[in-house]
Amino acid sequence: MKDIFIGPRERMVPFAVSIALLLFSAITLSQDRKVSDDPELMATRITELMKFKLGLSEHQLQLVQAINLKYAIKVEDLKKTTLSRRQKINAMRADGQAKDRELKAIFTAQQFQTYLSKKEEMQKQLREIAKSKRNN
Repeated sequence: MKDIFIGPRERMVPFAVSIALLLFSAITLSQDRKVSDDPELMATRITELMKFKLGLSEHQLQLVQAINLKYAIKVEDLKKTTLSRRQKINAMRADGQAKDRELKAIFTAQQFQTYLSKKEEMQKQLREIAKSKRNN
């Protein structure tokens, strides 16, 4: 009967493993330009991850897929511009905020809090990876 009731720590292990897989996928995708240059593939991968992590309904899934595709295309278009690095970062930041507002309208309050939490964790880990690369 103990196996039925899983505590918060036991839930964190699969979650931590899946975050590690997400980071590995992000790193792998960034190394494989053909995959990362395909906005549809990127949007689908992000949507599938969100479906798994946030428990999206079928209706939410369709809306989230459209939003993820919209912003994946924006990122690809931005990569091709001649804007400065700072301008690209500012544009990506603004797009990220707009995407968050759109997702907030679709997610439940709990789903949105989970989304923000996971997003922050992943950003922190990516910053640490980038920092370690600069130091090496």
